[in-house]
Amino acid sequence: MSTLKGLNPAARVLVADEAFRTGEVPAVEAGQYVVEDLGLGRSVALAPLRAVVAEAMRRFDPQKSDPWLGPRVHASIRLTRREAADKRVWEYLTVVQLPDYVRWRWKNPDDTEAPVPIDRFLGEDSKNSLSRLWWAAELTRNGADYGPTAKALAISRFSVSWLHLNLMHHRTAALAAVDFLSSFRDEGATSTQGQIMAKAVNVALRTLSLDAMSVSPATDAEAVREWCRQRVDETTMMDELPQGPDEAPVPAADVAAVRAVLDHLADRINLKDAKLERRAPALAS
Repeated sequence: MSTLKGLNPAARVLVADEAFRTGEVPAVEAGQYVVEDLGLGRSVALAPLRAVVAEAMRRFDPQKSDPWLGPRVHASIRLTRREAADKRVWEYLTVVQLPDYVRWRWKNPDDTEAPVPIDRFLGEDSKNSLSRLWWAAELTRNGADYGPTAKALAISRFSVSWLHLNLMHHRTAALAAVDFLSSFRDEGATSTQGQIMAKAVNVALRTLSLDAMSVSPATDAEAVREWCRQRVDETTMMDELPQGPDEAPVPAADVAAVRAVLDHLADRINLKDAKLERRAPALAS
């Protein structure tokens, strides 16, 4: 049975090979770079992850797969935040286990001979093909509910523009941001509006205290540990959203309080009149 391991950063030399990133060479010999023991204290089976990724590749066009796949990546690779912060985990998954998915998701449809960028294999959390999905789900789930995650990953450039913001580590504010972006002026924010708003929020947070607006609930560490210990049955995820850790959801009134602040900020910067014609390609999401 294939289980979760890590990949030493020195393996970057393998991914530098353009033949691997185009798929001309489908796999690399990474044995000397594999880290067998990540110190998790448990075995994490990879069969569920492989199954949901294969199903996403069967069901969707690459650029439309994220909203479906994000919750299922999170629910099939069950980690604490501390464990998921280890970049060796994601580099092992993208380089050794699922390079075919990385190439499928990020191949440029206008230049199919071009190599997939290195950062889709080895990049930071907003760029790595699988960690971006896991962290988007972790930061936007509402307790066990992945509904907000599906909305977040349908927003153009969400991972690039929002995932790195400090605001996203305040669960109430993260949920308010998803609500704002997905419903701004009823149709949802455009790519350009989302980028402008992300920059405005980042500046505003220099003088605003999120906790003064609404408290972010603390992580229920025991609920997360219990969820991590459960056996994953990926067959239950294929047609219904999975369930995340059994943590208490954020009250709707708290989310609404932060949403009101975001609405006010959008009015101040006249976001509704931002140019609408610039739409980022899905490959930049």
